[in-house]
Amino acid sequence: MTLDKDYKTVLLYGQLSKRVTPDKINKNMEIKMIVLNFSHPLTPEQKNELTGLVEYPEGSPASTTVQEVEREIIIPSQMDNGQPFIPQLYRRFSEIPLTDHEWKNADFAIVPPAYAPACFIVAAMLYDKIGDFPKVIRIRPVAGAIPPRFEVAEVMRVGDICFPD
Repeated sequence: MTLDKDYKTVLLYGQLSKRVTPDKINKNMEIKMIVLNFSHPLTPEQKNELTGLVEYPEGSPASTTVQEVEREIIIPSQMDNGQPFIPQLYRRFSEIPLTDHEWKNADFAIVPPAYAPACFIVAAMLYDKIGDFPKVIRIRPVAGAIPPRFEVAEVMRVGDICFPD
């Protein structure tokens, strides 16, 4: 791990990660994150499942783990199908209680909206706001659970996806 002189970026395994700042990490690369939730609120169990979850394949030199969820911000994502989506989502983004400093320096993960068109717009807006793609929290049904329950399946680092040569 290498920090630049402005302490705004971290170099992990030769790749730049703009979203991690020194106040968000410790020597074991544990990260505190803000969850932007465009779906159902996370349960206390799901927040606990996020703690210690590895964000890169196990054994990778660039592995990081989630230390804790600093806070979860619930953003309503029910869309009015009779109105254009982009203005609706701009309004929702303008209501997110984050400062400009937090938008530029916090480590984000999202629980995306389930509706695919809204999900794409949210991804584009987040990229514009934070200059990177956020981590994506994937929730899945617990097999055989009655009544249905959901668990955290993985945290995906979307900004690091690339096709092998």
